Amino acid sequence: HLRVCIKDVERHLDRYVDREGEIDSSLPSGKVYLLKAGNHYKIGITQGSVEKRVNALQTGSAYPIEIVHVVRTKEPRALEAYLHAK
Repeated sequence: HLRVCIKDVERHLDRYVDREGEIDSSLPSGKVYLLKAGNHYKIGITQGSVEKRVNALQTGSAYPIEIVHVVRTKEPRALEAYLHAK
């Protein structure tokens, strides 16, 4: 199921991701991440470092948290909402 979700997102990335690597500063920008801890997954957004976010979440998790996938995007909230709806 997870593999299908990531492939589905990749098909729709042009809607959310700036392929040139440039983020328009007039738009909210950030990163959408997919984390795994044991059998649990978390989709979230951050404007900062994903690694710092993982460290903050790790204190409340009984399982080691690993970063599965990160996407830098102009529309982090829209992409996060799209992924949660899948």
